[in-house]
Amino acid sequence: MIEFIEKERYYDDSTFTGQCWMYPTFMVKDGVEYFMWNRREPDDSWKVKERESQKAELLANDGAYFHFHGLYADPFKWCWMTHPTQTN
Repeated sequence: MIEFIEKERYYDDSTFTGQCWMYPTFMVKDGVEYFMWNRREPDDSWKVKERESQKAELLANDGAYFHFHGLYADPFKWCWMTHPTQTN
């Protein structure tokens, strides 16, 4: 059985995210807390849907894994893009 908890919020005034509240979200599995993501308020509707999808997937598979969405949905593609094979 897993559950999700949010820790105390903090204010973020960075140039990257803008002015917002961040809520660190953890998955608790077998008594151990795992950091999952920072829920941002306000946030874009697509990001809220993405997080809900990831939460549902984790609940369905007892916290074993979830899929990334977006530009780097395939972690191998990201690895190949950032660390190209070098030939001599």
